[in-house]
Amino acid sequence: MLANLQKEFWAALVDSDNAVLASICDEGNLKPSERIDIYRTNVRSLHVSVLMSVYPVCEKILGSDYFKQIAKKYVRQNPSKSVDLNEYGGQFANFLQSLIEQRPELADFQYLADLAQLEWQIQEVYFSADNVKLDMAEFQNACVTQAGEMSFSLQESVSILDSEYPIAELWEMHQSDDAEYKAIVADGHEYLCIFRDGYQVSLRKINADLFSLIAAIRDGKTLAEITELFVEGLRLNAALEELIKNEWLKY
Repeated sequence: MLANLQKEFWAALVDSDNAVLASICDEGNLKPSERIDIYRTNVRSLHVSVLMSVYPVCEKILGSDYFKQIAKKYVRQNPSKSVDLNEYGGQFANFLQSLIEQRPELADFQYLADLAQLEWQIQEVYFSADNVKLDMAEFQNACVTQAGEMSFSLQESVSILDSEYPIAELWEMHQSDDAEYKAIVADGHEYLCIFRDGYQVSLRKINADLFSLIAAIRDGKTLAEITELFVEGLRLNAALEELIKNEWLKY
């Protein structure tokens, strides 16, 4: 009974489901619908605050008032599916991209969706599991015994992103309060690795080979499948050595 009531209450807060109204006391000056609206408003305000916390650079660029306006729209269209606030906001980059395509005032902010994706991945990496030390002896043995069928695993605190815009530079520029606006234009692909070292999340530009290797491992490809992606074996070896050196490989 209590569990069902809790589910109905949560549905009323995030999905505007009114089934719970029948269980709310109908006494005093406020109707049940008015009482639940107080909670809905508070919950939505909380989720707007979460978006401001997760996407601070996007907020700086758009301005607090405009950001809050679109954040409220996102919250209305994307109710939370989890009670963990750290998991809220994962679709905000896609939401921004749709707004950029619709709103003339955002025509000069084509890079914003990529920047939002970067900020979300920073959030995910920060709250990811701690690194697991790579057992080199076990890894080398697997290279011999499993050969082409061997598969790899990345540390959970490692993520990658590619963009046509210099979003790493843009993100770093806005880490200080005195950042100045400058026009951002597409300038070829920028490959980034987002990783955590202790409690600090860092960004590093990587080359196309290392990006391709990490992407292939992320997608679950075997060593044989990964080898086919690299025309020259030396390029694969160099990328794999870099991956191990940076301690981004878990195996």
